[in-house]
Amino acid sequence: MKAVAQALPVEQWQRLSCGFGTKGERIYDWARIAVNCSHESGMKRWILLRRNIDKPDDPLSLTYHQGYALADTTLEALVFVAGQRWRIEECFAIAKDKLGLSQYEVRSWQGWHRHMTLVMAAQAFSTVLRHQLEPISVPKKSFQDNGPQQYGCVQSSARIIVPLSIAELLKWVWKLLFPLAWSIAQVLHWSIWRRGHQATARFFHYKKRSSLSFN
Repeated sequence: MKAVAQALPVEQWQRLSCGFGTKGERIYDWARIAVNCSHESGMKRWILLRRNIDKPDDPLSLTYHQGYALADTTLEALVFVAGQRWRIEECFAIAKDKLGLSQYEVRSWQGWHRHMTLVMAAQAFSTVLRHQLEPISVPKKSFQDNGPQQYGCVQSSARIIVPLSIAELLKWVWKLLFPLAWSIAQVLHWSIWRRGHQATARFFHYKKRSSLSFN
């Protein structure tokens, strides 16, 4: 596949974003190659190629996916679907690191199924609670310098901060359920301070990424 990718003409590559990440839009060069094109039932199969824009000539920067969709599916649509991989990985990471998805010692399918079900229920509960406390703000796809709020940050009573995440919410829960020397005011103050620093970092990361050319 690396040899095939290197042989593609320049005009076949398109610079597209596959979604927002922690450091701005995830911008790569993308191309696709039709394979097994029988158009059976109006469907078509492609190899979707992704290339790092900083190292376009490095073979190690090339990754690829296999896509199967309607024959008139655009490259932009395939890129969007490929970008959802990060959301799935994030969900697994939260479930493993914060909710104990991988921390089970069972020897039966029934025991494993019960553990997985409880973890999924806890993650669903955390997601709904997070959204009720602070509805998700979707970053605007604009490249004018309108400040940190352009990049999905929110205004608190004290400062501009990043949106509440599930990981941050679970920190609240653990500190308030097992308070030791923590008070509610201390937990919230520490959370706003940390999220304020994250908002500053996000602003400069997004600003740098948004200056990249899509041409």
